[in-house]
Amino acid sequence: MLAVILLVIPGLSITLSIGPSPWMLACFLGLLALITWRVVLQLEHLGKSILATQENRDPNKALRRQNEQLEIKNFQLRSSHEKLLRATEELRRSNEELDQFAYAASHDLKAPLRAIDHLASFVIEEAGDAVSQNVLNDLETLRGRVCRMDKMLDGMLMYSRLRTETFSLETFDLTEATQSAIDVLDIPSGFHVTVDAETTLLTTHRSPLEQVLRNLIGNAIKHHHKSAGNVHVTASIRNCNLEVAVSDDGPGIAPEYHDVVFQMFQTLRRRDEVESSGLGLSMVQRIIEEHDGEIGIESTLGHGATLQFTWPCAVLDRPSQPTPKRTQNNYSICNTEGRSWLVNK
Repeated sequence: MLAVILLVIPGLSITLSIGPSPWMLACFLGLLALITWRVVLQLEHLGKSILATQENRDPNKALRRQNEQLEIKNFQLRSSHEKLLRATEELRRSNEELDQFAYAASHDLKAPLRAIDHLASFVIEEAGDAVSQNVLNDLETLRGRVCRMDKMLDGMLMYSRLRTETFSLETFDLTEATQSAIDVLDIPSGFHVTVDAETTLLTTHRSPLEQVLRNLIGNAIKHHHKSAGNVHVTASIRNCNLEVAVSDDGPGIAPEYHDVVFQMFQTLRRRDEVESSGLGLSMVQRIIEEHDGEIGIESTLGHGATLQFTWPCAVLDRPSQPTPKRTQNNYSICNTEGRSWLVNK
């Protein structure tokens, strides 16, 4: 490039001395502009080479730049983590306050409800024949509503205590625990409850597990559309999870209501038809989720319903003792090939 410049400058001097024409002068000026542009590019390339050489001489400079970027990212992560911790703490505090409010409200409301019930009962006894039968029926209806409200408050109390209750781990037989859950229920004579459960020793929280079983079986019977029906319970162990399914031949639940049934105070039938607080499945779901399990429902209208849930547990290697044959609460228990069956008589 320097040689070209040295050749152009003398040529330009000769041209000027002879008396240049306009087109020759334009050619020389264009050539000079091209040479200037090439010189600028060379200088820019030379500057980059010098900077790269300096960075190679100081390798810590690039490392310091990376460290600065990492520090910025770490600061952003710490800020996000602190925000998450604050949000989690606020959520925990809000849940505690909500539970305390539900407990206090339900507890404080029970006293005036009892007073209303006693007053209505007193009026019925004192009035006697002095009032019409319609008035007496209205008073009985009032007492029924008070009783329903009292049960709903009891449900709220139990629901608010679920988060704070603690349970001890127990080792027990799965079949015996299922049997114990059914023993507490008052099963109508027209209903048949069958259980297919593995005869296995497992370790988990027994009391809440039995409560879930009682609620699901009792719910299947309570909301049956007939005075007689069948409820079938299966329980097995898979991948350190207890898998339980409670099936019935009741009226079934339409798919659009599968989520609704787990909401608080929600019932699919009028409470005048079926006396219910609407908290049964809500409590079941909360208990199961508090123990890191899951619950779901399979049902179509008119074809019964199956509620399935999983429950983490530890399974012992040794099998439990066979369950002796017995009869109790309208069902019999027999053991065959490591599985127990409870059949209503």
